[in-house]
Amino acid sequence: MTNTAQTQTVFTTISVLKAMSEIAPAKEIRYYLCGVYFECNKAATRLVATDGHCLGVYESNQENQIDAGAINFIMPLDVIKMLKAVHKQWDQVTITIERKHETQLDLITGGTIQVSGGPAISWKAVDGRFPDYIRVLPKETMSGETAQFDPAVVNKFVKAAKCLGLSTKNGVPIGHNGGGAALVDVGDPNFIGVIMPMRVEPVTSTPARFLTNLV
Repeated sequence: MTNTAQTQTVFTTISVLKAMSEIAPAKEIRYYLCGVYFECNKAATRLVATDGHCLGVYESNQENQIDAGAINFIMPLDVIKMLKAVHKQWDQVTITIERKHETQLDLITGGTIQVSGGPAISWKAVDGRFPDYIRVLPKETMSGETAQFDPAVVNKFVKAAKCLGLSTKNGVPIGHNGGGAALVDVGDPNFIGVIMPMRVEPVTSTPARFLTNLV
């Protein structure tokens, strides 16, 4: 069996990492969701996070220093939460990756992560298979049929927008889609959000007893 190791480098920003960490769950029996999924090629870095009720995807153009093709791994949330911006204008994050090539296997084991001007922090990749997020993204145009959404889940997108430096005074627009997955717009064309509606029966009329005064 051949066994070789290579160190490669991908880039993102601390604001995007923090935004995506707002989408991911802090605790989850499906441990592989407690992190941010990276999907990278030489020209772009795509970050994905989901808690099972909502999904966020952010893609940015980057000059990643990797082999031909794409690589993917899950960065644990506890590492992302350790990151601190040294200066508000220094947003870039550099991630070195230990990539082991074994016979018929290509393993991302971890590496270091560093905010511009800050110390390098060691990290280990989450050992798990991230869900196929492409299947979650709606392929059809939103129907516009009104749906109900969990305010706590909607607030995840509000927090993500704030991390990206976007205004949230009017909340985040949602493209309603009836009982199907709905799209969320935080105001950044590099981001797409998906939220699942609540399965509830809304009140459709005022109960008669409330329509007369008690006195």
